[in-house]
Amino acid sequence: MEELKLHNKEENIWVLYKGKVYDLSKFYRNHPGGPDVIEENSGAKDCTKIFDDAGHNKTHRKQMEGYLIGELEQTRKFAKLEDIADHNKPGDLWLLIHNKVYDVSNFKHPGGNEILL
Repeated sequence: MEELKLHNKEENIWVLYKGKVYDLSKFYRNHPGGPDVIEENSGAKDCTKIFDDAGHNKTHRKQMEGYLIGELEQTRKFAKLEDIADHNKPGDLWLLIHNKVYDVSNFKHPGGNEILL
């Protein structure tokens, strides 16, 4: 989010949509709804609701993929090991490795998934 905050000015416009970051610097001036709507929703604001409410169709979403530059990394902190330990079944499996939590529920381990359990 800190990085997104820096990209909300002319010639440097990033938007956040459904957890993904798009660089619209080269597009926003040609936006059919005008550049103001993109400028107002750039930076550290999530534009998901306004984009979806505006009636954008599949073609618009596909065009937007050309501007994709990354995903917002969501960091979650756990206060107790029990919060992690409860996720210990096939289909709901988390691992704690070097103080980081990984959701390996859908990971296919080459040595078999039993090793993860």
